[in-house]
Amino acid sequence: MQTNIFGEIETSGLTIEKAAKIANVSTATIRNWIKTGYLFQSGKGVVSQESFKKFMSEVAGKEKLNARANKLLKDDHDHKEVSDKLSLLIEKYNGEQIGIEYESSLADSYRNKEGIYYTPSWVVKDMFKNMKINPDCKF
Repeated sequence: MQTNIFGEIETSGLTIEKAAKIANVSTATIRNWIKTGYLFQSGKGVVSQESFKKFMSEVAGKEKLNARANKLLKDDHDHKEVSDKLSLLIEKYNGEQIGIEYESSLADSYRNKEGIYYTPSWVVKDMFKNMKINPDCKF
């Protein structure tokens, strides 16, 4: 890479910020696309124009991007072990405690991907404590 007369780096690629603006996404999304291999860096903070053009024409809007790069390697729980543990929990605990124990036994990415989160009953009670329930009201 070379610098121009102002000391700025001249590249044949796009800065992450410029790529994000063109694609109408956040810079974090561009970084995730780099981590997942959809885009290639041609320098620090710079995306290869070729990979960006290819991605925009062949992938964007056509393929469902369903994995986040920063969580790909975190799904490492043993499903059999979790299932066995859950069976033991059912014998010992009430519903809420089973949910809490089950959630804590899963990997972060699996909880995010599957939407597995339990709201403790005290949080729900606090949320609804000042609400008046009208049986005729529909949501």
